[in-house]
Amino acid sequence: MHSYTFNSKTELFERGVPKRPWGRIGLIAFLVVVAATAGWELYWRGQGYEPSYDSTDSSWSEFRAKAQNAGPEYTIITGSSRALFDIDLPTWRTETGNEHLIQLAKEGASPLPIVRDLVQNTNFSGTLIVSVAPGLFFSKRSMHDSDAEGLVKHYHNWSPAQKMEHWANLLMEPTFVFVEKGALNLGNLLQEMEMPNRPNYLAGYDGVPKLSNDTRERQARMWSKVVTDTAYARRVRGIWMGFSARTGPLMRPADYASKKAEAVAGQFMPMPPFIRFTPGERDSFFMEIKSWTDQFRQRGGKIIFIRPPSAGMLYKLEEQSFPRKETWDALLEKTGVPGIHFEDHPELQGFELPEWSHLRAEHAPPFTKALARLVVSALR
Repeated sequence: MHSYTFNSKTELFERGVPKRPWGRIGLIAFLVVVAATAGWELYWRGQGYEPSYDSTDSSWSEFRAKAQNAGPEYTIITGSSRALFDIDLPTWRTETGNEHLIQLAKEGASPLPIVRDLVQNTNFSGTLIVSVAPGLFFSKRSMHDSDAEGLVKHYHNWSPAQKMEHWANLLMEPTFVFVEKGALNLGNLLQEMEMPNRPNYLAGYDGVPKLSNDTRERQARMWSKVVTDTAYARRVRGIWMGFSARTGPLMRPADYASKKAEAVAGQFMPMPPFIRFTPGERDSFFMEIKSWTDQFRQRGGKIIFIRPPSAGMLYKLEEQSFPRKETWDALLEKTGVPGIHFEDHPELQGFELPEWSHLRAEHAPPFTKALARLVVSALR
């Protein structure tokens, strides 16, 4: 039976290409794409955005790979975002005279799973600097922080396809603003839209907006808008204080806003049980850290804890929720590891933290210069 959709005798049917000015059509399509891309790029540059490297799991894995076979001359920095913002890597190298420096801190994450990974899965015996942000370090969940453990897992399972994607991204990130995967990610842009909530809508945690432009070697430099736009800085402060305002993982926005306003005014809620250690759990926590630090020092490594500055109501919240005597002082006593707390050194004070948690970009170099001298002296 004859088929009108298929005929094996191809010489009886030929689909012809329409006669069109394909060269001109292709050129017009190309110009439209270029114009649209340029317009999108110029729009975001006009909003104050600058080219910046993305802080991705693959970017962290690249530098974790360098740490795998790092010699004793290397210094590795771990911690959360304060280590990324406050330690200026070029200044550190100049002040210490040591070019061998690797930044492995991660914003919003506990350093403990990363420290454990370095101690147990490498032979590194250089200098390890561990930055301590009380709310992330001394939380009950810090030992198994999902973000930090996700980074470690990503590195150990880093696939060739993920590596290729990472290297491709590195070709575009220093040139184009619009490729940023943080604030300019479509999902994040949609969250910024003002839309009315449904009745009885329950919301989770606030997303942290753009705070920095990041360098190729994973240093965060505070975005100028955080410094110059007081409303923007105030918004970020509210997000930090919002962590103490939650009565559960989901809340009605109006209730959350009310509790957050109370926190900003200094009326803090007690930390919930899933964050706060019992005395017995705290002892076990310190002993586990001690087991790692002892192992690291027995093979010739040097380790030091640092407590970068915080300010305003955030500092007061940290002091109330994680008292220094029970946390920082106990950490140094139980582990026998030296530490540098900003409160103990006038040269680490007096710097500006526009949103209470991180140094503005211009203040990172002088802070780093003072910190580097203290670290070198403490580890002699």
